[in-house]
Amino acid sequence: MIDPEITAERRAELLAESIRLIARQRDEDNCGSSFAQLLPVLLEYSSSRMGFVGELTYSEIGELSLSMYAAVRLVNHPECPADTVIESVCQTDVEEQFHLTEMLPQILRTAAPVHCDETGCHTVDLANIRPPSSQNMTILPFDAGGHVTGVLGLSGTTTSCYRSTVELLSPFLAACRILADAARRNSQRHEYRDRMLESEALADSLLNATSDSIVVLDNEGVISRANPSVARMFGYTPQELVGRTMASLVPPETGTESNWRCREYSAKHRDGTSIPVDVTMSKVWNGRQLQFAGVVRDIRDRKEAEHERAETLKQLISVLDACSQVSVISTD
Repeated sequence: MIDPEITAERRAELLAESIRLIARQRDEDNCGSSFAQLLPVLLEYSSSRMGFVGELTYSEIGELSLSMYAAVRLVNHPECPADTVIESVCQTDVEEQFHLTEMLPQILRTAAPVHCDETGCHTVDLANIRPPSSQNMTILPFDAGGHVTGVLGLSGTTTSCYRSTVELLSPFLAACRILADAARRNSQRHEYRDRMLESEALADSLLNATSDSIVVLDNEGVISRANPSVARMFGYTPQELVGRTMASLVPPETGTESNWRCREYSAKHRDGTSIPVDVTMSKVWNGRQLQFAGVVRDIRDRKEAEHERAETLKQLISVLDACSQVSVISTD
């Protein structure tokens, strides 16, 4: 049997061990592993047989549920009864054994420990507590910002230490809260990272699919993204353009105003030739920093057409001038 009598010295050792676990693992991504290591310490500390830690969550339709971090059971080793084996417990077993459909709503209403025995579920009253049996369960809430966010469940706590278990578990509840907060932050960070990766993948797909030549700059004017179209225009690959400054491709002084405020510039191709381009810049906020998206258009055809029109007009003016001179001579 698991020894229900635990000395003050051993309690202090277990508490110190829990603190070490928290200090080492609170910033780890896998907080479920942290809870799995903490729970056996807690079960010995409370002389309990089974325990779990979970976060209270609500579904999209408002249904209360438990998101399990970890659940373990202590059993005697079959070959050596003096030794104890740690077994993982599935969430279905926890839900059935701990009567969660009855106990969780009561915890949310009272924000106090709830005990379940043969008479039903009731808030723990240490002054009038009945000696629990091995099948009795206790669930203790822990909160964040005054709201119950998670629960710690114990089962099979022995009669001799039940009262002290409830009274002395506050350090472990604090430990559970710390680890649960870390788990929540990690989950939010992963969700944010996944959303950013999805957004970046979508942005890359759109950039690569469009026929327009597009670059994305940081607030220092350094290219962070470039699509194949703009890369071909300047004679580079998209990867080669990343990290270059926009000014190295489109010198601002070649326009009528600085900082790409005007539309037409003389850009530099990789081979050194000049390319007349039209640039349109827009500010973009990506949730983290200010960026600039630029659409660059090769306007050589337009410039050639404008040059041809100018030459045609020049020739027409010359012809008209010549006709005017002939008319004057004829009149004389």
